[in-house]
Amino acid sequence: HIFSFSLDMQIQLLSDLHLEIKRPYAGSGKEFYHYELPAAAECLALLGDIGCTAHDELFTWLRLQLQKFKTILYVAGNHGKPKFTPENYKI
Repeated sequence: HIFSFSLDMQIQLLSDLHLEIKRPYAGSGKEFYHYELPAAAECLALLGDIGCTAHDELFTWLRLQLQKFKTILYVAGNHGKPKFTPENYKI
């Protein structure tokens, strides 16, 4: 048997946001873990250094993104303390 299929997938890529770093130019309450991201695809790939996985605010921000994207692929970066385990967080 020969199987044939077509996969048409658009992925929006983003890396190095460093949401854990204070943005002094941001408005009050938006200095950390705030980034307005318009959805341009069904899938969002966050490819390193988005925020610190030891901060609950990162997971709050990720939950907000799940309201806009069908799928999120998350790759941890080389900055920040690792705290993420499947037992600790469910998004």
